[in-house]
Amino acid sequence: MDTAARTTEAAPDLSFFRAVHRKTRKDLARYVRAVDTAVEADRMTRLQPLARWARGFAHELVHHHRREDDILFPALRERVPAIGEVLDELAGEKLAIDDLMARWPAVADRLADKSVPFGPAKAEAQALAAAVECWVLRRLDTEDAEVLPVLAANFSAAEYDELVARAERHRPGRSFVVPWSVDAVEPGDRAAVVAKSPPPVRLVWKLNKGRYERLVTAAFGNVGGEPRLPVPA
Repeated sequence: MDTAARTTEAAPDLSFFRAVHRKTRKDLARYVRAVDTAVEADRMTRLQPLARWARGFAHELVHHHRREDDILFPALRERVPAIGEVLDELAGEKLAIDDLMARWPAVADRLADKSVPFGPAKAEAQALAAAVECWVLRRLDTEDAEVLPVLAANFSAAEYDELVARAERHRPGRSFVVPWSVDAVEPGDRAAVVAKSPPPVRLVWKLNKGRYERLVTAAFGNVGGEPRLPVPA
């Protein structure tokens, strides 16, 4: 399809993509704050659910990036070869992120483990949380500034929706991912997002929504954290 033909078609709706990025920034900031403010007594309360939350979130990040790198970005590279250098940079960064994701659950578990000295466990968790935030936000900044605008300009809505559908067929761990993804959307839009989802996704959301909300409350309580905004394009 040539550019002239694409201009007559609807552009892809990237609002959910951007909402997921905002949610990721917010949750990383909140996790950093949760670790920074942790005291040893929290091992009896919020650090164990925080470790379960970290495991689910790390799983979501790994598979979010995998869907991008295996499906979305190859299609973009084929359509717009000039984007290749940026995508190569993201692929290199993914190696560092994958290493952090692999380490994260065990580090979070040690922070919650009463048999492990608290001081070293907290220092380790703080260092990893800071590294995760740095590397993931760096990737998000690049995607927001350099990838998503190119995607929007070179794919029709139908083409983009097909890529998303292919990616969603390879999305494990839905008991955390589905309610987390719905939570990324503005509250007033969540019912519509759920209603438009395939029946299996709606069922997963219905079965796991309450469990997810209880986990978030137990893990974070009143812990806040303002997300760092993306760098201007």
